[in-house]
Amino acid sequence: MLFVIGTKHIHNTNELLGNYEGVYGVKTGFTFGAGRCLVTACKKNNLDIIVVVLGADTKKIRTTDSVKVLNYCFNNFSNVNIESTITSSFKDFEKHFYKNTVIRKSTDTALLKLDDLGNTIFPLSKNELAKLKVETYFLNNFEAPIKADTKIGFLTIKCGDEILKKAYISTKNNIEKKNYKIYYQELLKNMFNFL
Repeated sequence: MLFVIGTKHIHNTNELLGNYEGVYGVKTGFTFGAGRCLVTACKKNNLDIIVVVLGADTKKIRTTDSVKVLNYCFNNFSNVNIESTITSSFKDFEKHFYKNTVIRKSTDTALLKLDDLGNTIFPLSKNELAKLKVETYFLNNFEAPIKADTKIGFLTIKCGDEILKKAYISTKNNIEKKNYKIYYQELLKNMFNFL
């Protein structure tokens, strides 16, 4: 048998919970040094934002300031997956590499791979999106033998001067050194071409 002794009402002091779409926490506070404070966590349109307001004179001000910051973030930023930008740039790099790079002392072709990218989603504004650029750095002077998984360069994607992601470029295959038979065949071919 169940007895109900009484009920207790719990009052939350976070004015945004239940009043702003997507808000799921976090904490209100007050000290004489910090004033009225509000830490707000909100998720909308797959964008998760934490806003911290400190030093407000009243609860109304801390709430209003929090709403202003949330509105600004959701109106100006969105999650952007930069993976397609990176893979497209890597394909361009591969074409350039195969066309312009010679591996001395080998007849093998280096097959390239881009190391695991991990997270490629970043909150970016429209202005930041326009500033995205990919830069590739690599060695262009190779000599066989080269083992598989050898790092030969890296690719960075930047927003202005800030590096968002760096990924290493490595060889997929072993690149063997020419043996004496191949050198002999090349020598004979060059002799016949000369004559």
